[in-house]
Amino acid sequence: MKRCALIISLMIGALCLPVFAEDTPGRSFLENLLVDKGFDRPFVDEMLNDPRLYYDNEIIIKNLYQPKEAPQPAQKRAATEKRPTLYIDAKYIDLGREFMKDQEELLTLLEYQYGVSPGAVTAILIVESKLGKYYEKYYAFNALLNLAACIDPDYLSIVIESNKEKYPELADDATALWAIKKGEWALNELCELMKLARAIDMDPFEIKGSYAGAIGPAQFIPSSFLKFGIDGDFDGVRDPFNMTDAMASIANYLKLAGWDEEAGEERLRKAIWHYNHSQVYVNTVMMLYQELSKG
Repeated sequence: MKRCALIISLMIGALCLPVFAEDTPGRSFLENLLVDKGFDRPFVDEMLNDPRLYYDNEIIIKNLYQPKEAPQPAQKRAATEKRPTLYIDAKYIDLGREFMKDQEELLTLLEYQYGVSPGAVTAILIVESKLGKYYEKYYAFNALLNLAACIDPDYLSIVIESNKEKYPELADDATALWAIKKGEWALNELCELMKLARAIDMDPFEIKGSYAGAIGPAQFIPSSFLKFGIDGDFDGVRDPFNMTDAMASIANYLKLAGWDEEAGEERLRKAIWHYNHSQVYVNTVMMLYQELSKG
């Protein structure tokens, strides 16, 4: 369906369709999308009838609107005014150094193999998952399926109508097009998640992650892990939830993104930017990397 037809359908639907709390995307619509991606219809039918599947507009809202970053304490703002960072509790500098001591053998090996220093790998783990001690309340399958449902124009019009009072930006044509684009991205990631679940012999409904479908200590999206993930402990399985594999995968990703400590800070910043397209994220990782590299 052409984008112009989709947006017209969205605008008309938002004005005319009744809103019901129990409204969900057309199951046949989602089923056909996944079958078109190459999955067997009986398998898809079983997945979409699983009682653990649920629809939650808040997941869609979180993906369409970047959460506000926590403000820094006043005494830290002046030092980072030109390059603002996320707020990171100072204790994570010490915890990061302890982590580097505990993982010294592996981090030294990764530095030899990939040319990525222990401080860089550790800095990303601090930002992404507090060194693997995060608690994710979302299930990746549901998060990605909710966002993929935005491709259904009838369902998206209901989401817009139900939430436009609290989020008036939803009624903008540009937001509707962005929702469709994100839905197409999420559909591809959902397919990659199911492939990854098979590879690690895990029930896709039991895979926890962020509201955007990022998983494991390194918070890779499924497609990125399938492309860049490394079997760090040589057990024959590339597992995003295995800390050793996660650390090796970070090092591999940064190397391929151009990490080169002899080439200067801007080269390092560009490599980090590939990991997360946010300058605030880049600033935060660089700050932690520099602190962790001091001692």
